[in-house]
This record gives sequence, structure tokens and C-alpha cells, in this order.
Amino acid sequence: MSGNWSIIVFSSLFIFIVTLYLSRKSTGIDVLDVYIIFVLFHFGFYPFVRGLNFGKDLIFDFTQGDSLSIGLVFAHVLIILLILKLLSLIFIKNMNYLKITYIMESYSQVNKYLLYSIYSILVIFQIFSYYKYGVQSYIPPSDFENIGKFLPYWFTSFRTIYPLVTFCVCVVLLSKVFKAKARKNQILWLVLTIFFIPFASMYGGKRFFISILIVSIVFYFDNKNENIFKLRNLKYGLILVIAVFLFCNLFESYRDILEGVGKVTSDEVKKLKDPLSAAINYQSTLAFLSKRPGTWEFSYLVLSKQTVDGISITKGKIVTEGLKSAIPRYLWPNKNFSLIDDMLGQLYGVRPKEIDIGKNNYGVAQLEIGYFSIAIVPLTILILLILMSYLNIIANQYPFFLWVFSGNILFYLINIEEPGTEIFFLLRHILMILIVFGIFILFQKTYFILRERFITHK
Repeated sequence: MSGNWSIIVFSSLFIFIVTLYLSRKSTGIDVLDVYIIFVLFHFGFYPFVRGLNFGKDLIFDFTQGDSLSIGLVFAHVLIILLILKLLSLIFIKNMNYLKITYIMESYSQVNKYLLYSIYSILVIFQIFSYYKYGVQSYIPPSDFENIGKFLPYWFTSFRTIYPLVTFCVCVVLLSKVFKAKARKNQILWLVLTIFFIPFASMYGGKRFFISILIVSIVFYFDNKNENIFKLRNLKYGLILVIAVFLFCNLFESYRDILEGVGKVTSDEVKKLKDPLSAAINYQSTLAFLSKRPGTWEFSYLVLSKQTVDGISITKGKIVTEGLKSAIPRYLWPNKNFSLIDDMLGQLYGVRPKEIDIGKNNYGVAQLEIGYFSIAIVPLTILILLILMSYLNIIANQYPFFLWVFSGNILFYLINIEEPGTEIFFLLRHILMILIVFGIFILFQKTYFILRERFITHK
């Protein structure tokens, strides 16, 4: 049981740190603070729940876990965050363009008709996806192997960016809610947000819902400019806890239906619990949490294999394959690349399904370059923050472009559970947006020159 107790102790430390951090940074929050909050949340709350389960999940039985490797997981993350914070104080002199207040104000200026159009397209696509192809949420790999080849390229391509676009729409909606001057406009944006989030959460599931909830809390208290830990905020905290509890229960009760491929049959509908029973069915949530390996367990897998079994690193193979995967297939039709699970299976001598765990940058970097990850990961995040600040400066007068630039980076930063190669897709998106932005500026300047000449000539 020493492994479980080690998890509980270290994750409790992270929960204490994130609580202390929030109590001191509830106002004047910037993007770096949001990133730190999400990392501490993922490596605090999820491991704590797993530590309470003195049994085996799909991968590990931590009653026999290595306490040293467990401690290294949390120490590894904490050291990287400390280095990142120190580097940000040295190299980012002006955090104004990374402040949440500035970002919300800029997002709130995005053209509402453009937002309505994107909003409608996303909702229609979700409905079309179900009625045309029987796809309503995330497609499990086993199902995708069967139906993937029958789905059109444009459809699967759009689905890869669907969570990103829905996140970007959600943060703009929230910004308009908190920055609306007129009460009726605030109510309108709030209704649109409440209606939209279920569609967005259909694909992203609980993780997306909880991420949006955390972002909402950060936006709310930053906009109110007050400390989150006040007695009068206790009731809001209880409401949020209840909302998360009910949503998680609903999602787990209906998971088989939501992640199934094909239209829901009348027999399946009859087997479903009614919404009220599903919402209070906490057994399904607890059963899922006790079985599903958290992303922090991937870091444990890597560090335990290195410290206990002495297995070496992959020496950049994952990064190479990730870079290949980010190149669009229409530019490289015959490209072939390996998946991280296949490379891990070969490295550890097991079947990929035996190590099917959500990945994270910390674990992937440790797997690729060993303890050099302590320097590389914070440098990478620092460069992204500097890039985001610079892009916000050049797009300051263009709310739409500022939104898509910073929204992409913000989405990447808060997605702690990712395969470690998503940064290449992020850079691909940024490059494409930069090209469009450059063309837009060129046309705008050409238009103004021609208009001025026309007026002068006239």
C-alpha cells in the first residue's frame, strides 16, 4: 500500500500548492498562471482520487508501486514549473499582453456576426455528423479502424480541429458574457454559452467540460478583480462542485451511447437511465475513475522504467514521427509515421494496449531526452508565451486574428493530457494563420492606397 499512500501525500501537496497559488493570484492573472493552475490541477486532483483506490486500474496496481518513481513524477513537474516561473520573470518583461483581462477585452470585440456564423457551423456540423455518419463524439480507436476508411477526408480533418474551434468559441462567448455593458446582451451571450457547451462537450467529454469550467472561474474572478477565497464565494463553489458531479455522472451513465458509432436504436434508448437517475448515479463515475489511468501515470511509467528497469530513452524518435504526422497528407500523400503507443510497445516489449495511457509533455520529454527535459520543457513553454505576447501585439488592432492566434496557444497550454507532439500542429496552425493575416494586411493596405488615390484624383 506504500504506493497509494505516496500518491496521496504528493498529490495532496499539489492540491495545497494550487490552493495557495489561487489565494495569492486570484487577481491580475496571466496566461502563465492559467497554465500553472491546470498543471497543478491535473497532477493534484486526479492522482489524489486514484490514490484512494487501493486496487488495480487498467494498467497499474499502486499497492505495489515504486514510491521513489512516484515521488520523481511530482518532483519532476514541480521543478519544471519553478524553472518556468523563474525564466518568465527574467525574459518576459511586459506581461500586459498575456493578462487575462486584456485577452477577455480583446475577445469581447470579435465581430458578433462572424461569431454567430462559426457558432452555427459547429452546431450544424455536430448534428450532421450524427445523422449522416452516426458519429456524435470521440471515436474510439477500435471503432475508427472499422469506419475510418469510409469517412471523407474533409470530415475527419474537420473533426481533428473541432475541439480547438469549439474551445475558441467558448472563450469568446465567456468574454462577451463578462465584458458586456448592457444587461440584455449579457443574458443573450450567457444563454448562447449554456446552449453551446453541451455540443462542445459531446466531443471533448468531461475533460473539455472541466477545462471550460476552470477557465470560466478564472475569467469570472479576474473580471470581478477579487480574491477567489472569500466566504461569500463558498456558495458558488458548492454550485460548481454539484454541477461537475452531475455532469460527470450523466456522461459516464451515457458513455457507451455517446462514444458508440451509429444511430441510437430504440432498444438502446429503453436501456438508458432517465436523466435524473443518471445524474445521481455516482457509482459509474467512481468505477471509471478507479479504472482509467490518468495522464500522470504515463510519467510514472516512463520514470519507473528508467529508474527501476534501466530502460533507455527514445532519443528524439517521437518528435521526428510527430513532425511527420503534422505535415498535411495533401502535401505528402504517401507519408508513413509511427504512433507513440507503437514505439512504446517496442521499447518496453509489450502490446500497445497494455500501456494505453493519456500522454503529457513532461513524460514524453523525459522519455525522449531524459532529465534534460527539466530544461527543455520550461524553455518550450516560455517560447510559446513570448510568441503569444508578440502575436497579440501585432494583432492588437485586429480582434479576430488576435483571437485565433492566442486561442490556439491557450488551447495547447491547458491541454495537459496530449501526446507530446501537438506542438507541431499548433505551429502549423500559427503559420497558416500568419499567412492569412499577412494577405489580409496586404489587401487592406492596397485598398487604403487605392481609395486615397481615388479620392485625391476625384
